[in-house]
Amino acid sequence: MPARFSIAVDPVRHLVTVTSAGFFLVEDVAAFRESYRDALELLHCGPNQHLTLTDASGMRIQSREVVEAFMAMTRDPTLRSRRMAFVVGMSLSRQQMRRLPEPGREGVGYFSERAAAEAWLFEDSLTGGRTVFQYRHAPASPRSDDHGCIGQSAA
Repeated sequence: MPARFSIAVDPVRHLVTVTSAGFFLVEDVAAFRESYRDALELLHCGPNQHLTLTDASGMRIQSREVVEAFMAMTRDPTLRSRRMAFVVGMSLSRQQMRRLPEPGREGVGYFSERAAAEAWLFEDSLTGGRTVFQYRHAPASPRSDDHGCIGQSAA
């Protein structure tokens, strides 16, 4: 399936909602980056004060070059979100998504359901400086006994 993405902006809530699916080429990531940058200009909050909800549940396994291009975008300080939630699908693409933010970055969450991701984005405070995982069969960690884990980032 070829790459597809959409970006919606909610200026009142300082929210950028991204939906992406398919198999991306590096050129698709460049187009996505430009669209995302344009979306940020529609917000009324200060730089890096917005929230990003990315529904990547329809993403396929991506090439190394594409993962690196997404990684560069996610780590770009001019595009950085205050909080970022990913809705992720199958385990291999989920693993690729987990590599995008900087290791140890606070304010990043991974979810299996969009409603849970959005609710987490709008919580009043971060979960103690931890990366949050809420999907079935979460990676093993000392806090993942029930696989509905909220644990420290393994990155």
